[in-house]
Amino acid sequence: MSSPERPPPGAAGAGEEERRALREAAAWHTRLRGEAAAPEAHAGWQRWHAASAAHRRAWQKVQTVEARLARLPAGLPGLDAPGRPPARR
Repeated sequence: MSSPERPPPGAAGAGEEERRALREAAAWHTRLRGEAAAPEAHAGWQRWHAASAAHRRAWQKVQTVEARLARLPAGLPGLDAPGRPPARR
């Protein structure tokens, strides 16, 4: 039986909810990893995270990607200049 927070597979809107939650999770990640994330931002994230199972699944995906990226070796082209696109060749 499906959780009331998660539409059953194939239900109209289920995929869109997951995509929207993933976009929101990425935005929260960016905001919280900023130079000086305010306590209000952390409180907002906690409310967002607690509001939905889709939010929690999306946050886990973002954390998984972050962990995989952290394992990349230092000095890879394009990783040494955050925020800048890699140079075209």
